[in-house]
Amino acid sequence: MFVVPKDVARSAISRRVRTYYVSDLLLIVEVVSPRSGSEWTDRVQKVEEYAKAGIPLYWIVELDPDPKVTVLSLGEGAYELVRSGRARVHVDSVFPLADARRAHERLESGAQFGKVVLSIP
Repeated sequence: MFVVPKDVARSAISRRVRTYYVSDLLLIVEVVSPRSGSEWTDRVQKVEEYAKAGIPLYWIVELDPDPKVTVLSLGEGAYELVRSGRARVHVDSVFPLADARRAHERLESGAQFGKVVLSIP
């Protein structure tokens, strides 16, 4: 997952283009897939590559055996550990996939506190 400024996202949507430049990226989030063979890539290789590219924040999310998030912030050409620990997620509301429109409206309202979740049967 990645995060870009709102104006960059809106511009891409209006142009119907899914291309983003590394200078647009504010945050990259990698979810580590255990036993997939990509763990080294997410924890070592991508840390170096994203730092060289100048991406300000890199989060490494691990879901197994317990949810954990490692937050890295770009310092002098390398990432520095900001925080690492178990993640606690507060769920504001759960909507069935058929009610995705209502879930989006909840997010757009700004009234939620926590995550808005879509449940897939």
